[in-house]
Amino acid sequence: MFLTSEQIAAAQRASLETLCGLTLKVFESLERLAVLNLQASKGHFADGANVTLKALSAASTQDILALQEEAIKPAHEKFLSYIRQLSEISDAAQLDFSAFIECVQAANAEKLQAFFAKVSEASPVASESTMAIVKSAIHAAQTAYVSVQKVAKETAELATSTLGNGEMESESSTPEDSKA
Repeated sequence: MFLTSEQIAAAQRASLETLCGLTLKVFESLERLAVLNLQASKGHFADGANVTLKALSAASTQDILALQEEAIKPAHEKFLSYIRQLSEISDAAQLDFSAFIECVQAANAEKLQAFFAKVSEASPVASESTMAIVKSAIHAAQTAYVSVQKVAKETAELATSTLGNGEMESESSTPEDSKA
């Protein structure tokens, strides 16, 4: 059984649609990342300008040290907020990619099963055992794929929760804690 030009064109169309879909997901994630970085840069610049202006008007070294200490905690909180938002963007992108890939994989699995059903019908009676072996191998591969996907999701969730716990510990420690 040979592929027809329509089947080849359909496969190429499906591949192009998959590529375009993933590319759009990448652009959406990059756009969110760019907005986050621009906001962080703008805030950092404004904070730096304010601290510099205050430092220029300081009368003594003690005033500069007090200004430095005053600026550390908000900078630390803004950094943690940036990391949290970056993690949210990453998690959202991962979920988008996973959902998209799962849809494509499910559609491909259905097409593959339909193809083998069609081949089974057209095959001679003696090749039934061969077709059963091929179907069994495909089922095993699909099961392995689902298992790997599940483990990857659990690992990502564990990493996210670990990062979240690390942030909470960082938020609870203050500059005064590190002096002790």
